Amino acid sequence: MRICICDDEKTAIFDIENRLKKFENSNNVSFEIDSFYSLDECKNGILQNDYDVVIMDIEVGDGNGIDALIEIKRDKPDIIVFYVSAYPEYVFFSFETEPLNFIKKPIDAEIFNKTIQRAVDKYVSLNESISVKWRHTATELLIKDICYIEGYQRHLLYHLINGEKYEAVGKLSKLCTTLLPHGFVQSHQGFLVNMQQIKSFGEDEIYMKNGDTVLMSVRRKLATKQAYYEYLMRG
Repeated sequence: MRICICDDEKTAIFDIENRLKKFENSNNVSFEIDSFYSLDECKNGILQNDYDVVIMDIEVGDGNGIDALIEIKRDKPDIIVFYVSAYPEYVFFSFETEPLNFIKKPIDAEIFNKTIQRAVDKYVSLNESISVKWRHTATELLIKDICYIEGYQRHLLYHLINGEKYEAVGKLSKLCTTLLPHGFVQSHQGFLVNMQQIKSFGEDEIYMKNGDTVLMSVRRKLATKQAYYEYLMRG
């Protein structure tokens, strides 16, 4: 897991780096850690590299870490974020970047470790894949890249966010067991939807961010909207 830290205080970065190393040793995980002392360097580093987690200060030099991450997340929406700052008055403004946490300086060790564990868990979830088999070919699909799945009889059609489609043999009901814990909801007997990719709801349909429309049955309408509400509340 690749982590970058952005803070204009060397002592703060040194402290966070040491806490991450202690977490590695205690939890049998491995981190690649890079540190930046300015927002411009941090933004360039993130845009040029595949960091999984950003630990961000708020007031970095003359800039604002929240504004920087709003810009970064337009290009890298899946990047995991949390803040470490001496300015708790910014906490509500940070919500736009969907942070895991907002930790006040000086850092509480227990809160920091719990937040890092949440980041590790989310990273694992985001990078889980499923095997899709069609005839003599098997393809590994990242779960986060699936927009929705269409099922009929014993046939499945995976619609990916980038527009690609993959066919497979299988039952949608069996696939629910695997995907519901990953933020999917069955909106119709024939559709399983990634809630992260929902744009809006119609009367009997769901409008997806990729422009597609997915059916929502009368029987499942209330449960689908309730599941989506709970998904949003979980952040």
